[in-house]
Amino acid sequence: MEYKEDAVLCQLLLRQDLVDVEDLSLCKQLQKEDIESARDPRRLRQLLVDLDILEPEELEAALMEQKGSDSSRLRRKKTESTRHKIRPSSRHKKLEREVIGPFQIIEKIAAGGMGAIYTARDRLTENTVALKVLTADRNEAIDSERFLREARIACTLKHDGLVRGLSFGNDAGLPFFAMELIEGESLKARLLREGPLKPVIALDIALRVSRALAYLHERGIVHRDIKPENIMLGSNGQVKLCDLGLAREVDMMTTVTQTGQTVGTPRYISPEQAHGKKDIDARADIYSLGITFFHMLTGRPPFTDISGIVVLSRHLYDQVPSIRSLKPELDKGLENIVRQMTRKKREDRYPHANELVGDLEIAVQNAQQKRKARRLASCP
Repeated sequence: MEYKEDAVLCQLLLRQDLVDVEDLSLCKQLQKEDIESARDPRRLRQLLVDLDILEPEELEAALMEQKGSDSSRLRRKKTESTRHKIRPSSRHKKLEREVIGPFQIIEKIAAGGMGAIYTARDRLTENTVALKVLTADRNEAIDSERFLREARIACTLKHDGLVRGLSFGNDAGLPFFAMELIEGESLKARLLREGPLKPVIALDIALRVSRALAYLHERGIVHRDIKPENIMLGSNGQVKLCDLGLAREVDMMTTVTQTGQTVGTPRYISPEQAHGKKDIDARADIYSLGITFFHMLTGRPPFTDISGIVVLSRHLYDQVPSIRSLKPELDKGLENIVRQMTRKKREDRYPHANELVGDLEIAVQNAQQKRKARRLASCP
């Protein structure tokens, strides 16, 4: 059942541009899973915080804004506390500028932890691009370095499976990065809407992403954040890997990430990233793609605990379940590929994406042959 309070909160947060529809859809899906498991569904407020969609201070500030005159009293009371400071997040605020560098802002596409992405028009070429802008409150040395590293890396890469970087710069202290605009949706949006994909479609996506990873790995670059949200599905059939914000060259010494700091997204993170190891290599991407492949085939990631800490722990210590334990009709060959991609010890996984590409190509051929055989068998 849906709480009336949750419905009111949805409208409030959407109106304040603090969340998007995908965020709320994920929360609703988790509430549905609670009900199906005979548990009381978690409240929207709890889910938003536990999923790191909003900070507790952001949520409280939004609720106080709704309360009108009471908000002033609550803000004063909270300000007097030495434990917390309430500050509405600026990462979701509307961009005040209409022009950044040579780009005319058209509309916002998405917002994330590092910044926001807009459709924009290049006033020099008249082309429409996706423009990523680092938000003002994140414009510190470590964030600017990570942002510019993503831009530099993306602009040097040329592969059909990667979103192409076009240019980057800094306009009066505001870093920006222009990329090709992909008309379509993310794999995350597709999975939220459709649930598990047909094996032949999931295979095709996994194969194309693995080819893009092979290209990156051959150049000494590890993505480190493979997940459905970072895989774009173009309306013309494109499959493109995006968001190199956490990418790094494996032989590069950097202070951006220190030993012991967990980098990645909990539901798709590799065990070595969850452990906070610094020597992350290509096999971490293979693991995360394996978890994403698992999600495509079964309709959910293997570990769906609401707490990010619990999820990290399960990646460290729990075996990834068999895809056939959730979907018995799936092919044994697919199960073997997912299992090898998601081994706990990285030395037990595919050592390089090229080897994964080979197995996925064979699986695609087998799937096509089986589909052809079924068609022939159904003919009179």
